[in-house]
Amino acid sequence: MRLLLDDMRGASQPHSLLSLIANGSNRLSEIAGRLGKPATSLTRPLANLIELGYIKRDHPFGENPRSTKKTIYRLKDPFLLFWYRVVLPNHSLLEQDLIDAVYAESQNNFKAQTAEIWEEMARKSTAHLNIANIRWKPGQRWWGNGRDGKNMEIDIIAESLNNAFLLFGEVKWEEKTNIKSTISKLKKSIVNFPKQTDKKIIMAVWCKNNKINKIKNEEYWIISPEDVLSRLK
Repeated sequence: MRLLLDDMRGASQPHSLLSLIANGSNRLSEIAGRLGKPATSLTRPLANLIELGYIKRDHPFGENPRSTKKTIYRLKDPFLLFWYRVVLPNHSLLEQDLIDAVYAESQNNFKAQTAEIWEEMARKSTAHLNIANIRWKPGQRWWGNGRDGKNMEIDIIAESLNNAFLLFGEVKWEEKTNIKSTISKLKKSIVNFPKQTDKKIIMAVWCKNNKINKIKNEEYWIISPEDVLSRLK
């Protein structure tokens, strides 16, 4: 709260914005609805939070960031996200030193946040990894209606630096990932992707299971946490 008071005119509104975004209200209309305010009144406060590095503005791969209406807001810092999701809702319990109880009740939040941060790290890593002997731009998420008209999401899409290739990726954070099933799902998503292209497609899976680390073939590549961390250090 002191940081918000130092950086902005008041702490109440930015504090509310950060809390709502951290807990799943990611679109401007959702945030405005929860606060009971017109969306136009939040444009400047959100811009300030972006400028200060508290939040970021995401858009789907291939969309113009200046004109797209498909925008979501996300907290930029994992520690701040943890604070708003876990610490703040349990503040009174933590003050009573009920740390173990809060920890036990927050396991689902811990797992969800870990998976979310892993996915974000996977997208960042594309620009640092040499996948299929190709250099890539930073990855982005894509969401929208597929060619079949149904809503779908793709965890990672990235263009190669020479614009000749497209990388499609699936990100998993689980003890054992079924690679065959994951690749099958990814292939269906690629076929259903509405922005069809003549660029050559490369597929990759970012997953936790070290036993399948370094598996590569002509069809897909496997990326482990060690691969990602070694490139992002």
